[in-house]
This record gives sequence, C-alpha cells and structure tokens, in this order.
Amino acid sequence: MRYAPFTLWGMTDLQRPHRSLASILSERNFEYLAILGALSQFYVLLVFSVNRFRHFDTGVDYAIFNQATYLIGHGKFSPFDTIYNDRFLLDQFNILAWPLAALRDIFPSSLTLLVVQAVAISLTSYVVVRFAIKVAFRGSDSIFLHIGAVGLSAVSVFASPWAFEADFFDFHMEPILALTLAVSLYSFYFKKDGFGYLAAALTLMAAGVAAVYVASMGLGMVAIRGLRRQGATLMVMGFLWLLLIVLLNAHQGTSLDATYGYLAHSSSPNPTLMAILLGVVTHPLQAVSVLNARRGPIAQIFEFSGLFGVGYPPAFVPAIVAVLVNGLPSSSAFIALSQGFQNYPEVVLLSMGTAVVLVRFVPKLVREFFTSVNTQTTYSVVGAFSLIVAVVLFFVQLPIDLGIPPSWLRTSVPIANVLRSYSPGHKKEVIATMNVVGRYASRRSIYAWFGDPQSFPICTLQQIVVLVGNSDTSPLNRGVVVMEAKLLEGMGGTKLIRKGPQTWIFETSFRLGRAVELPGNKVVPMSPSVSCHNE
Repeated sequence: MRYAPFTLWGMTDLQRPHRSLASILSERNFEYLAILGALSQFYVLLVFSVNRFRHFDTGVDYAIFNQATYLIGHGKFSPFDTIYNDRFLLDQFNILAWPLAALRDIFPSSLTLLVVQAVAISLTSYVVVRFAIKVAFRGSDSIFLHIGAVGLSAVSVFASPWAFEADFFDFHMEPILALTLAVSLYSFYFKKDGFGYLAAALTLMAAGVAAVYVASMGLGMVAIRGLRRQGATLMVMGFLWLLLIVLLNAHQGTSLDATYGYLAHSSSPNPTLMAILLGVVTHPLQAVSVLNARRGPIAQIFEFSGLFGVGYPPAFVPAIVAVLVNGLPSSSAFIALSQGFQNYPEVVLLSMGTAVVLVRFVPKLVREFFTSVNTQTTYSVVGAFSLIVAVVLFFVQLPIDLGIPPSWLRTSVPIANVLRSYSPGHKKEVIATMNVVGRYASRRSIYAWFGDPQSFPICTLQQIVVLVGNSDTSPLNRGVVVMEAKLLEGMGGTKLIRKGPQTWIFETSFRLGRAVELPGNKVVPMSPSVSCHNE
C-alpha cells in the first residue's frame, strides 16, 4: 500500500479521521452546542433568581423597576419613583419599562422582571456564540480555528463574571441593551441592515446610557469598509437621542456634580457637563491618574472578554468610551465587578470582536510576517492558541463565579420565613430597610430607609415598617436597626405584627398629611419638600 507524502495532515490514513472530525464538528452541531449552553446558563440564572426572590434579596434598584412596571400596568402611565422622589421616566429614560409592564399584566408577579433579565443574558450569550460560529465557518475551513475562536467566545460569555453579576445584582436595563446591541452588530456584520437599525432603536429605548453605546459603536463601524454608512447613521441616532435626553432633562439618575464634579476644576458647586469636559481637557493628568488607580478592574474587562476584541473597532471604541464613563466617577463602584451590570455590554461587544479578529485579522497578520507558513498551518496555530487561552480563561473565571454565590443570599432562611409570613396589601404604604425593599415595591408608596435621617410622607391609612438588621444592612448599621426597632415598639400608634431573627414588621396608623422621621420615630407636619405621589 502506498502513502501520500507527509504534510500537516500527513498520510491518507490521517485524512480520514480529520474528515470524520469535520462531520462531527459541523456548523449545525456547533449551533446545537450554543443552544445547549444558553439553556444551561438560563437554568442556572433562573434557579438563583427564584432563590433570591424567595429570600427577599432584592434591593433599591429592583424596587424602582418593580414599582414602575406595577403602576404602569395599573393605569399610572407616568409613574412617580417614590424611592428617589422623581418621575420614573426622568431617571434614565427607560422607555422599555412600558412593554415590560404589559408583560407583567400577563405574569403579575414581580419575579417576571428577574426572569426577563435571565432570558436576556442567556439570549445574549447565544447571539455572541452564534455570531462567532458564523464568522468562523464563513472565514475559514480549519477545524482548529473553528474550535478555538468559538470556544474562546463561548467561555467569554457563558462563564463571564459580568454576566452573572449583571443578573445577581437586582434588576437593570443593561442586560437588555446588551442583547439588542449584540443583535445590532450581528445584523450589520452580516448585511442585514434593517434588523440592525431596529435593534439599535430598541437599544436606545432601554436606557439613557444606550445612546453612548450606539453612537460609539457607530464610530467604530465607520473605520470598517462596508459599514461606514451604517456607522455614520448610528452615530447620528445616538447623538440625537442623547440630545433629546438632555433637552428633556431625563438623566436625573446621574448626578453630574456628585459623580464627575471633581473633574471640572470649577468653583461652581454644580458644574455643567461642558465644565467637566473642559476640566478633563485642560487637566488630563487627573483623569489619567484616576484610571491608572483603577487599572485592575479595567484590565479584567478586556482580559475576560478574550483579549482579541480590542482589534475590532466596533467593539473596541464603545468599550473604551464605556470605560471612561464608568471609570472616571468619584466612586470606583461603577467600574468594579461588584456592579457588573454597568460594564456587561462592553464585555459582550468585545467577545464578538474577539471572533472577528481571530478569524479575519490574526491569520493575515501571521502570514504577513511569516510568508513561508501556509494558510492551513496558520489557522491551526491560531486556533490552538485560542483554545489554550479559552481553557486558561475558563479556569481563571471559575473561582470568581462559584466562590461568591453562597454569600450573595444576604437574608437567611429564618429571616426570609418571617418576611414571607406577612404580605401587606398593595394599598398599604411600606417603609423598609434597603436590603429587602425590592419585593415590597408593587404599590403606589414604597420607601427605602437608607439609614440617614429621613422623612417619609404618610400617604395611606395604614403603613408597614419592615426592618431587617442582618450583616448586610450597609450603609445602615445593624445596631441602628435594632435601636430603631426598640423605639418603634414603645411608640404610640405602632403595633409589632411579626418578629424573628434580626427581623421586625410593624403596622402603624398615623394621620394622613403628616410625615414620620427615622431614626427617632417622630411624627411631624409634612414639609413642602416631601409629598405624596401616585395617589
């Protein structure tokens, strides 16, 4: 028997298993694996979401969307956010909350919000991996490159700490806009412009910050031949949407003076956006110093996205802009992994960019510097390297993801049992410590006690005060909660209706038009700055 000369794939006997492997690792089978991965991720997210819902582990951000969607679904189409005392629409221009409210009419439980968030994250992961599959199979015929590029993109989203943090931290619109943004880039890349523009429009409707993502992704697309016209259109869309938000003053959730005011180098206590930008331009070293001090979490965003996405402008440009927006506030919390939802969209875009760079750009670069290397060898080397990076990335991410969840259920089973034993009617006003306030927000009047001296308007005939003094009452101190509970027990007009480990539920009957002050438990005339809304 004669054998062909030995090459990369060797003899004919070595070609047969290669062909067999190619049939097993077909594009369709990769797609099946992507679906399985997305379903598995959804299952994990759903189990945890249901568990923390039952544990009342829902805080202030969840309460805002819970109250808004509840009120919209009950005919209050311009709801007032009683947590932060402002119109909900003027917070971050979350227009998609209205369709979410319609969904809550079908599924009335506020758990619907957490399920939607879990669906959005798992669908986003599927879109990213599906994108990587199509890019890989249309860009080469190398099995090794298919496995490496798709594997790295899959690890970047299915095992991403930002994906899980985005789900585990209350409810936010960022996971939804990450999905629509990914669909938009996917559509434009494969020349489906109609879907691209529609997804971009839905992205803008998700939140005010989406205008920055859409405009900056458009700027990155302008650098790609064949996407320049579409990129320019996205830039105009993002800019006009941002201008509309500014004109409507619909960015109340972002306090410029408190968040970025230190950059302004202005004597004004409330510097404008232009003063802040001018301060950055004239004193850039301060901004550079702040970003340098936060280089650790910033580097993680790029490292855990597969690294290579920085070479694709439609992913790299919005990532850089988002890092500036989230990395420069006076507080480092916005760039930290503990608030993963803030930076989840750029992780998604960078993961998509990783596939493009690995399949289209890196092999060309290798062949340019090593002209003697043939195409198949290049693909094999790049694919093998990508697979090594994916494996390393997986084992680096694994302890980050799995080492935290046991402590994230901040309310213990005994506390949750006490809270579940009493469900106040929707017509009752509720004041609750911020660590459990979210579940109670399906009502007109809901207030979070942050620990500072606060005045809460008495808007209903009966009020419910829920105090949980566990170790996660920050910024409250557990001792303050315990002291407040003792004071309420001895106060006239209050009745202790439930008590358990570190948990107290009071029912009060104070006169309408008054205000109760915490801590201190005084009932005083309502001040002009505190009033009833949604009534």
